Amino acid sequence: MSPDIVAEVRAFVMAIPTGCVATYGEIGQAVGIGPRQAGKAVSLLEDGAPWWRVLYADGTPAMCHDGAARALLESEWVPFRGDRVDMRRVHRAEALASFDAIRSAIADDEPNAVMRERGWHPIYTASATARIAVIGQAPGIKAQTSGVPWDDASGKNLMEWLGVTPAQFRDPALFSLLPMDFYFPGPGRSGDLPPRRGFAQRWHPPLLTLMPNIRLTLLIGRYAQNYYLPESRRDSLTETVRNFAEFGPRQFPLVHPSPLNFRWQTKNPWFAAEVLPELRTRVREALQSTPGAR
Repeated sequence: MSPDIVAEVRAFVMAIPTGCVATYGEIGQAVGIGPRQAGKAVSLLEDGAPWWRVLYADGTPAMCHDGAARALLESEWVPFRGDRVDMRRVHRAEALASFDAIRSAIADDEPNAVMRERGWHPIYTASATARIAVIGQAPGIKAQTSGVPWDDASGKNLMEWLGVTPAQFRDPALFSLLPMDFYFPGPGRSGDLPPRRGFAQRWHPPLLTLMPNIRLTLLIGRYAQNYYLPESRRDSLTETVRNFAEFGPRQFPLVHPSPLNFRWQTKNPWFAAEVLPELRTRVREALQSTPGAR
């Protein structure tokens, strides 16, 4: 098979967002080849390509990987009906081409049915002009009730750490507030339950695709760091934050700004002395940067 055809198929497959799928026929139609040729080209892709997002026309996942395709699709919240992907419910990339479409898709998604029945709405903010993405844990019950992200003492502490006013922090043209789950996950034995697995994988990519002006991403807490720094983070959250400079100018790991962390801050005075001044500098530079510049 022509290397150029394989390259075109690879580009198509690599562009399928998390939680979305395409059929061999759709790929073939886009590239100008038949479904069987598309299938052969997909089989030639290297391991880094998301091959599991390519299906047969009836929604059947690839069968040659001993169940791995279905497991990977389910980890991305792709809905199934029996042994096949439910093609009526799955959200393709073209359906997620706007912020309004994504918000509606989140609210209507089956795993969020219980939240929908409670009258809860997804808690996050996003806009095409945002300069800073704040990746947190999951909204608490107060934020879920008010509909305002970081609507608590932790939010006040975070604004102080960043050196910004509430008006700046609440301006979606400047800050995108994206928790690892957009709903309150419920109370646990000690604090709230963690964000649901797979939620950020499903919904962060299409949102971030629509935010090309992000200059700085703040990764708050271990859930955000485990997801966005899977290979480079240190063995502990403390060491990851202490070595923030290793993660480049666009990512900045932080501890959670909860008032309950005051003992941690007392035990680690370097955080206030070294990390916060650099954090405020990075935030100031990101907010002053020219939109569209890289």
